[in-house]
Amino acid sequence: MLEFKNYKDLMSKLQDKRVCRDAVEKWPWNGEPFCPYCNGTKPYKLKDGKTCRCSEKTCRKDFTVTVGTVFEGS
Repeated sequence: MLEFKNYKDLMSKLQDKRVCRDAVEKWPWNGEPFCPYCNGTKPYKLKDGKTCRCSEKTCRKDFTVTVGTVFEGS
């Protein structure tokens, strides 16, 4: 997980969207993504690199790490 000492340090480490997304994915998921709709534990990433799809046959919903957070829609 990224560690930083202050705001300036944080901004120097999170310079682009991809790095930010990777960091945000590690916080709630702890490196183990899960579906926010059914809690399925084996979602897979789609080609865009940011959207996941639940692999549970009864769900199959698309989501990102920001679903259900203050970052959703940003």
